[in-house]
Parts: sequence; C-alpha cells; structure tokens
Amino acid sequence: MSSHGLNTKFESLGGLEQLACQLLAIAFDTVDLPDLTKMVRHALPCLSQAGKPTPPKVTQTILKPVLKRLQDTGYIQSQSNLRFHILPSVADAVLRSSIHEGTFSELLVTVNTFATHHRFPWRQIYQSEKQKNQRLAFYQGDVESYFELVPDEAIQTRKLGLLTPFDETVYEGLPIELQDAYWPVFGPSLLHTANGSTGMMDHVEAWLKRSSPDDEVAISVGTDLLFAAGRCSTLQPLAELLKKQRPEILGLVCLLQGDRDQAIQQFATAMPAASLGKSSSSTACQTFAGLYYALLLLRQSNPQATATAEKIIQRRIKKLDQDLLLGCDAVLSGCDFLKDPGLIQHIQVSWTDDASRPLATLLSGYVREICSSAENAASALKNLAKVSKLYRTSGLDWLAAEAMTLANELKPNQSTKKTIEKLYNATGTSPMAGQFERTPIWKKQLGALQAFAASYQPASSPAKQTGPATPRESDRLAWLVTIAANGHHLDCRPVHQSYGKKGWSKGRPIALERIYDPSRLTEFDFLKPADRKICGSLRCDTSRDRYGYTEYRYYFETALLVDALVDHPCLFMDDDSRSPIEIEKGQARLVVEQSSEGGATISLSPRPTSRDCHLLVHRESTSKFSIVQFSDAQLKLASMLSDGLTVPDSAVDQLLDAVRPLAPIAPLHSEIEVAAEGAEQVVADNAIHAHLTPYDQGLQIAFFTRPFGDSGGFFVPGQGSRTVVTKIDGQMRSTRRDLEAEIESLRAVQNDCDFLGEQAGADVIDLPTAAEALEALLELESLVEESRLTLHWPKGQSFQIAGSADESDWKIKINGGQDWFAASGQLHVDSKLAIEMKDLLEMASTSTSRFVQLNDGRFVALTEHFRKRLETMAAYTDRRQNEVRFPTIRTTAIAELTGNADLTADQQWKSQIKRIESADRVRPKVPKTLNAELRDYQVDGFKWMSRLAHLGAGACLADDMGLGKTLQCLAVLLNRGKSGPALVVAPTSVAANWVSEIARFAPSLRPILFSEADRETVVKSLGKRDLLICSYGLLANEAQKLQSRRWQTLVLDEAQAIKNAETKRSEAAMGLEADFRIVLTGTPMENHLGELWNLFQFINPGLLGSSESFQERFAIPIERDHRRDVQRQLKQLIAPFILRRTKSQVLDELPPRTEITVPIELGENEAAMYEAIRQKALQNLEDSDDDRPMHIKILAELMRLRRFCCHPDLVDPNAGLEAAKLERFTETVTDLIAGGHKVLVFSQFVGHLQLLRDRLDERKISYQYLDGSTPAKKRKTSVDAFQDGEGDAFLISLKAGGVGLNLTAADYVIHMDPWWNPAVEDQASDRAHRMGQQRPVTVYRFITTGTIEERILQLHESKRDLADSLLEGTESSAKLSAEELMKLIL
Repeated sequence: MSSHGLNTKFESLGGLEQLACQLLAIAFDTVDLPDLTKMVRHALPCLSQAGKPTPPKVTQTILKPVLKRLQDTGYIQSQSNLRFHILPSVADAVLRSSIHEGTFSELLVTVNTFATHHRFPWRQIYQSEKQKNQRLAFYQGDVESYFELVPDEAIQTRKLGLLTPFDETVYEGLPIELQDAYWPVFGPSLLHTANGSTGMMDHVEAWLKRSSPDDEVAISVGTDLLFAAGRCSTLQPLAELLKKQRPEILGLVCLLQGDRDQAIQQFATAMPAASLGKSSSSTACQTFAGLYYALLLLRQSNPQATATAEKIIQRRIKKLDQDLLLGCDAVLSGCDFLKDPGLIQHIQVSWTDDASRPLATLLSGYVREICSSAENAASALKNLAKVSKLYRTSGLDWLAAEAMTLANELKPNQSTKKTIEKLYNATGTSPMAGQFERTPIWKKQLGALQAFAASYQPASSPAKQTGPATPRESDRLAWLVTIAANGHHLDCRPVHQSYGKKGWSKGRPIALERIYDPSRLTEFDFLKPADRKICGSLRCDTSRDRYGYTEYRYYFETALLVDALVDHPCLFMDDDSRSPIEIEKGQARLVVEQSSEGGATISLSPRPTSRDCHLLVHRESTSKFSIVQFSDAQLKLASMLSDGLTVPDSAVDQLLDAVRPLAPIAPLHSEIEVAAEGAEQVVADNAIHAHLTPYDQGLQIAFFTRPFGDSGGFFVPGQGSRTVVTKIDGQMRSTRRDLEAEIESLRAVQNDCDFLGEQAGADVIDLPTAAEALEALLELESLVEESRLTLHWPKGQSFQIAGSADESDWKIKINGGQDWFAASGQLHVDSKLAIEMKDLLEMASTSTSRFVQLNDGRFVALTEHFRKRLETMAAYTDRRQNEVRFPTIRTTAIAELTGNADLTADQQWKSQIKRIESADRVRPKVPKTLNAELRDYQVDGFKWMSRLAHLGAGACLADDMGLGKTLQCLAVLLNRGKSGPALVVAPTSVAANWVSEIARFAPSLRPILFSEADRETVVKSLGKRDLLICSYGLLANEAQKLQSRRWQTLVLDEAQAIKNAETKRSEAAMGLEADFRIVLTGTPMENHLGELWNLFQFINPGLLGSSESFQERFAIPIERDHRRDVQRQLKQLIAPFILRRTKSQVLDELPPRTEITVPIELGENEAAMYEAIRQKALQNLEDSDDDRPMHIKILAELMRLRRFCCHPDLVDPNAGLEAAKLERFTETVTDLIAGGHKVLVFSQFVGHLQLLRDRLDERKISYQYLDGSTPAKKRKTSVDAFQDGEGDAFLISLKAGGVGLNLTAADYVIHMDPWWNPAVEDQASDRAHRMGQQRPVTVYRFITTGTIEERILQLHESKRDLADSLLEGTESSAKLSAEELMKLIL
C-alpha cells in the first residue's frame, strides 16, 4: 500500500472499520475476537466524538464482516478468523489518525482495559513490548519514558516507522526533545523512501539551527536533507562555518551551484584516496558527499578515478544499513563498466527501477547515463518520473529535478523541460544530471584496455614434467571422454582393454576408486605416464549419509584433467568407443584486423561464452578436439572486448600501443604490422605441415604452416594475420608471415597428392576408410622423403606400411584327407616378414581394402586382385589350428584361386585335378532312345548334368517353369539307366505326369509308382532302366525302405519341397544314397538363403559348409548387410553346380505374358467390418498372455484379415455382407468366357474356392476343380479334360496345383488372393505360360485396396525371387521378422 495514498484509502472506510483498525494499531499485538468486540463496544463514544455514525450495538456477529472487509483491503490479518492484528506497514499511520481525531487517549485507555496480556512472550508476533511502549511514549509526548526505551542501535527505532509518511501536525505537537530526537533516526529514511511532506524542510532547518556544530550526526543528516532539497542558501553558511572540519559540505554547495571541479576538490580534501581505508574518512563517505563524489569521479572515465570511486562506495557499504545497499550496488556496477565496458549487459541487473526505492532508482539513473555511449543507450528506467514526483511531494526539490531530468532524457518533453528549469531556478541550483557528454563505446573500451595492459603482471610458467613410458602392449587403459554439448565441461572414465585376434577389446569399466589410491595402481602394471597423469587429477569428497555411513564421491579436477588429456594417445568418445579421438591444447589469441569501414578491430578468439567460462572445447573435425583454458586475465580481456573493439584510423596507434603488452596473456595475431618491444624477430617458415588424425576407420588430413618452425602455433596457409607475436619457451617472439608464399607451398604439395580428388579445396580431407588413408599415406611419405612436408600424428598413433606383396610371394602346400584337403603355407613379404596362411586369410577376410593389418598394427599392401582372391579363399575354407581345410567338392574353386601361387601338392590333390580336367573333356551324346528333338539349350542342360555325373558331383537344374526340365532329366536317366535303377521323388500332383512323359519320350524306361503294393519287395526288385516314382509324403513315411539301397540316379522334382532342413521329408532325402543326384526346381529359393543351403547340402554335401557357418559367412552378410562381395563369392561357389535359364533367354517363340493388378474397393459395410477386425487384432496382440511366440500370434491375426479380404463369410459365416471381390470375379469370368477365353483361378484358401464354385454353379458356368484333397487319378483326369476343352474355368488350390501341371488350354490366369512370395504365384501362372502355349497370356491379381493385401503386394517389390537376385546379381531379400509382420496390420 502506497504511503501517500494511505490517508485517502483510510478515510473511505466506514466508521466501525476505522475504529477497529485504530484499536488494533494502538494494541499492536494479536487481539482475540471477544476482546476486540469489547474494545469496540466500549469505544463507540469515540465515533460520536469524531462526528461519525454510531451503531446501536456491537456483537461478534456484527463485527466479523467488518473485520473481513479490513482483511480484504489489506489493513489487518487474522488467525483462523478468531484472532486479529494490524499490518505493521500501516500501524503508525492508522494510530496517528486517532491523534488527528482527538480520540487517541480514550482509545489507549480502552485497549489497556480490555487487552488480554499473554503469558507466553512468543505469542507476540511482531515487536517486543518495549518497542510497543516506545511508540506509545513518543505519541503521548512522554520524553522520559521514550528515551528510557530507546535501543542502542538506531535501526531498531527506525523500524517503528514513526511519523511515516511525515506528519507535520503530529510533529508540531511533540515536545522539542522528541522533535530533535526524530531527525537523526528518521531523516536518512526520508531521503531513501521520499515519505516526506512539502513543509518538512522548514522543520529540518529549524532543527539544524538548534543543533550544535559539533554534533556530527545532526550535521551529516541535516546537510544531506538540505542538499536533497536544494536549499543552497541555508547550506552555504554552515559550509563556510565548517569548511575545515567538514570540507565535503562545501563540496555539496559547489555541486549545487554547478561548479563540479571545485566540488571534486573539496570532496578529495574530505576523502583523500590514501586514507580511504582509515576511519578518519568514514563520516564523509557515509553522507551524500560520498555518493556524489563517486559519481563525479566515474564521469571522468579515468582508471585511477574509477578505483577511488570504488573504494569510497565500498567504505560506505561497511557501515551501511539496508536502505541504500541497492543504490551502492548500482554505483559499483558503474565502476565495473568503466573497467570493462563489455559488462554492459551484465551490470544492468544491479540497477534499481522501483518507485518504492527512489534513491536507489535515482542513483541507477546516474549510472545508466554514465554507461550509455554515443552509439546506444543502456536499458531505460521507467520509474524515474514517479521518483521525481515523490521527491517533490517530500520537499526534496533538487533530487526531484535530477530525477525528472534523467527521465526526460529517455522521453524528451518540452513541457517537462520547462518544469525542470523552474525547479532549478526556484532553488538557485544547477543540474548534475544531463551534463555528462556521451563518448563512443570504443573510447571506453580502449581506455579500459590501456588500464588493464598497464596493470597486468604476467605469471611465471610451470616447468614441464616428463617421464619414461614402458607400456605393456597386450593391455591398456582407454579413456572414454564425455564432452558437454555447450563445450564448457568434460569428463572421462577408464576401461581396461586387451588385445586379441580381432584387435582391442571393447573394454571392461574400471571403478574410479581403484585408480584414486596410488598404492593400488600396481594392479595396472601396464599404465603409461600419461595414464598416471589422469589418475593424478582424480579427487575424492566424503560425506555422511543419514545413517552415519561414509559416502565417497570421486571426480576429476577439471584443470588438471584437461592438461592430462591433451595429446593422450588412447582417448575415445564415450558414445563411440571404437573410434579414437585426439585432444590438443588450443590457445586464445588476440586478433587485430583492419576494419572494412576504416580503422582496426581487436577481439579475443575463440571467445568464452560467459564471464565464468574457464573451459571451451571445440570440435576441429570428427575425431579431433581443441581445448582452450581461459585464464582470469583472458576472461577479463574477453569481457572488455565483447564482440570486438573497433577504433577509427585516428586511434589505431593507441590501440596497438595498448595490445603490445598483452602478448603474454594471449598470442597476438595482427593484419597490421606491430612492433613488439623486446620480442625476438624470426623469419617466417612457409613449409607445409600435415595433421593426420583418426577418422572412422581411416584419417582426416589438414594442411597447415608453422611460421615459428618447429615450435609455436599452426596456421591455415594463406589465411589469418600476417603479424604474429607469442611467447615460446618463456621468450617473446615475433614474425611476419608471407601469406602468398604459404599458398604457393600448399599448391605444390596438393598437385602431387592424387588422393585429394574433389577434396583438394577442402579445409579438412576426409578419408574414412583404412584403404583411402593408406593410399594417401604412400603419397605423403614420398613428399616427406623430399623434405617438402612434415607429418604430425596424435601421440602414440600412426599408420605404418610394412611392405607389399602379390600372388608370386605366396607359397602353398596342399595335402589330402578323407573327403577334404588341408592347405598351409606363408606369404613372404620380405626376408624378415612372413605371414602364415591361416593368419593371412583371417586378415584378408576382415580387410575391406588391399591393405591387411598385422597384429602389431602395421599394414601390408597387396594387389587388389590378390586381396580379393584371399578374401574368397577365406570364405571357402575352414581355419583350424595351423592349417586351412576345405571339402573335396570345392577343389575347382580352390584350384582357380591358387593358380598363380607357388603350389606344392600331394597325389590326392593331383588326382582330383585330373578328374576335373577329364570331366571337361567328356562329350556325352543324347540317347537315341529319347523320342524327342531337344532344343539347343536342352542339349546343353543334358551335357552339363552328364559331366557333373562323371565328376561325382550333384546338379541343380533351375530353369524357368515350362522349359522342359523333365525332358532334359529323362535324357540323363536314359543315358544312366543301363547302370542301375533310379528314384524320382515328386509332388503327388506331378507323379502321374512323370508316368505319361516317360511313356511319351522314354519308353525304354520302366516307370513304377511307389503306391500301395508291397513296397519293400518293389524296392529290392528294381533293376536296370527301372525308375521308381515316389511322392514326398511316402518318402517321409517309407524312408527306411528307400534308404536301404543305393540308387544309380536320384531326382527330386519340385525340390523346393525339402527347402526346410527341419522337416521329416528333408531328413529322409538326406539319408538316401545315390551315385548322382539331381534337383529340379524353378525356385531354388522362395524366401531366404537357408533354403538354397539345404538343396546344395543334398546334391553336394559340404560345398556350402555347415548350416551355422553358412549363416555366418554368407546368409547374414548377404541378407542383412547386403554385401555384394559376399554374394559374388557365393555365386562363384555354386555356379558350377546350378544351371538356370529363363524363358526370355531361350524361347523366342513363347507368346508374351501380361500381368495386371486389379484394385477392388471394399463396400462401406465391408470396409467397416474389416477395420473392426483389424483393431481387434491389435488389441488381441497387446492383451495376449499365452505362451506362443509373437511371430505365431501375429500370423494368426493376419490370417483372419486375409480371409476376410477374400469374403466376409470366411471369417464370420453370419456376416451377411456382399463380397466385393466375389462380384468382381463373377463379372470378370463372365466377360472372359463370352470372349472365348479360358481361365485358371487360383486361391490359397479352399473355403474361398468353394464360394467361387457355388457362384459358377449359380451362373451355370462349366469348370474343373482341384485342391489338396483331390486324388491323383482325379487330378490327371481333370487336367486332361480341361486341356481337351471340357470346362471354361479351372479352380485350383495354389499349393496343390501351382506346380507340375500343363494347362496351356487357358490364356487367362486369376490370382484371387496374394501369397507371401511372388515366386509361388509365378509358378502357378506358368501352368498356362509355358511351351505349347500359342496365345498371349494375361495374369490378373485381385487386390482389395486399403487392406493387408495391398501391403503384401508392396512386399513383393522388395522380395522378388531370391534365387534370381543371387544368380543375376540383384539385391536379396530376407525373412519376414515379427516387426515386419506387425507393420502389415498397423
């Protein structure tokens, strides 16, 4: 509540409210509601006496709302609405209102009569009884009692707030003794708070006349008040009287009269700088003379004057109460600004802009004026106008005029200016505000810089500590460094790494307590001196937890840690422990540049981000960091210079004079030539230096010059300052760089570096791979040998090339074993270095370039051709102990890889090579008993299989569907039939086709269906040219009988049936023995490479290794990592044993095939039900708690969605919804038949086929039907009937009829629902698009939009036939994970 608005607000209260408030003010303690009710009731006559309405009675009920209103208006407070007390800030004014009304004495009696005296003193929540009685004694005029109660310290009496705001009427009614006692205590407060009155100063003058000139307190307070009021005529005689004892008073008079120089002289006499630390100057410092002397000194912008001003204010603060502490802070902020103009943004928080603190706000206004420059003004103070008004109301006219002047500077107003002039004229004074000439900020900065340079004393440099290093190479401590995002903090933690076959291990974390105690470091006998230095920066703090146990906190002392990390050879980022980093020590430097607008600019670079930023980490490159530690002197410089100090041409010499002495603080880099006094002049060195730092697996390279030769800083060639002044080994040195010569030197080096390529102009050259780095190193080292370049590596890190080698340096020895060969040998790099084959292959398999890394970290350069051969051989062999093994079936591949080596082999190897060579010379002829004319590509297939049979290897014939794989196989069976029986395993749907094909093309063979007859007898009785045809189902059930003999030839038709190695049929097939094995399949892989492995494990066991090694060497790198090089190796390994031709390659006469996706939009109700099922699926998966794998649970939900897309009745027979897909099917089939076409219709759901069947029956459309339950004979009958023209449509289950059928009578194919793998659909479509087809074939795929079917179709794009991707070099696909399946639902 404002003091000046208090009377008006109090007068607006009701009579009863005023009375209650006055009683509480007099009691000045907590009063219970019953007691207060009694007091008010007893004091009602006082209302009549004051001429206010008087209520007939007063009860607690009546009084409660009165007290509630007083609480709301901020006069009183309550405790539980039963006990009440006055707010101390209004108590004095309310009490004095009763004095004005003449009821004070009666109310005091009432309070004393009815107040309950508390027995417990702690229940009195404000002032002691003594202070309360002191207030009452003052207003009763009881001089004796008042002085008895006065405390030792005036500040305690000041807290009573007597006569606040100043009340002339009450003051005049006081005894002279109390009037005289009032001013020494409350006069300073009236200056600080402006709670005076217009007539107050007359009373001050009267009091001062009554006071003795020897009364220091009275003279100090009185002169301050007269000065504030501008009463120069009253103050001057006093000043003349006391000019020897109190010269500061004459200084105040001179200031009021506008003679500021004389004022400074008088103030200096009263407060000499030499004695500011002594008590003799204390009195003057505590008055307005001390404040205004400090302000006058600050206006001089002189370092010495600023220092004196600071001492004065600090002296004043020592004996200051809280009233003016904020004002003194503002003046001190002005001192800080003049010493460091860069602090302008920071010091403004010390300024006060609060009308309730008028003197602190006025002083802040003066300081703001000092800190404002010609270019810009400091932050505005919005309350100066209010402060002016308060001082005028208090009769302190000169301060009012000063505040108004400062306020008018912010918002100039002519009317206000005239008011200001009248105030000064009325008091006969002159202004101090507004008389300060604003100077450019650069002058202030330059002055501060000059003062700092003159006062700076450089510290001595500590001696460098060195020590021997004896590391043990098998173990080391690696330090994982964490750097704060803002670069202001860093930390690290140690891990213990061991060196093994794959290089350094990831590392085991080490607790800091283990390396804190030096006596425990013996556990780590491999520590280097650099590690011990980091350990030495570790500190420990102890504390007690709440149970009394000791807790230890270990941390690194930042300054020591930084010094230890610089140039440490084993540092890594904490979030990337595989990539080493380098930390170097950076330098803050003073940079002088020519300004584009004329003159010069000086700045500190890099610049700390804050005043307390002692550390700044800068990322120079991916793996290189620079750490700058700012000294206190550098921080002060940075603050002074801020964003840079720019001076005009006329002040450049002054600037250079100022910065010369600062070179010991920070090296000086100047575009302008600077003559450094006492510095040794050095001729600049223009030679180029290359910094090489770890980057990813390779290096980053940056080129620099080093003007001071082997010491001093590095510079980007041709960039930066020409003049450099720095301190090297304790000696100041100066040089003048030749930027043009540096550029020429750099270009000469770059011209001889082919590895730069497009990065020639880059500041940092990125070589992320070891191969790139090593190729570059070969070129750089040639420049080093010519003394044209110096290389700089991080300490303890470098790439070293031990030598080079090719295949002619490789000596190999091969010996045979049972079904395998063992190879051993060495690569001779030079006379001193030989690499064992096992190690060589290990290195080659892990290297991605022609450089292989030795265990000691060095590299050997191989030819690229040789490295690729080694890499492939590593993939084709198993490494055991000191030898390398590979199965006999891989002989061809190994022989090719080692063709240029120095090879020594035993007889077994030589025999195997001869066998391979003889197979190449075999010229098989097509049997004359074959009743068919083979096409050229079919003849090639027959010969290829025959040669493999001669070699003893198996064959995978993977031609496209419809290219006559069966016919080519029959030719081989005819050729081998005379040597013994053969076994053909085929799907049930295809078995009958084999019988008819044999009868047609190979009648000399005797086909026997493995059926219900005496199977054991049949197997035993087979002879030459007998061919047993068995289904995969019977293979699994009758495996023992079929495995009881050895077959001359074994054929698996549609061999993808054994793609899963875990099935019984696969186990049964693997157990069959045969001289020659053939697999026929159009899709050697439908989903993943594991299927290919199983086929080759059947035809050529061991060719692809074990399932586990195949996954590690081939499947994972190809499917997950998309490694083209590994895909190439696999392709080379299987190429001799697999033959695949596509229709487009060999059949020019085959008609075209067109594939069309038919989008089908679900009806509104159908779509709504689909969405409900989808949401339910997600909920089921989220809430499921059964033990089934998530993969299985997701598939179950997907199956429901897929079935619904076909027809709602497949999910809910009672759905009663029209199926959009069924309607489109009906429309399409009707149109096709009307056009004279025949159509094959495939679905994977038998239930869906049944619904289609019902629809065709309704429309009386003739058709054939086949699913998994159709008997073999019925299948053949249906196929033959369709081919002969019986039926316009053929409904077929995808899995039962998608392979082995010839249905060329149809020229349209409809896939009613998509299968996971498009290869399966392609097989089904090829029932119509195959040899014998005369018409173009069109394939329709029905896909419901916005459903899972659309997402399966998208999956087809990335999962298109894994076999083709391998054999033709396209990208491979991988298995569907649970996450991928889940995305189909989301």
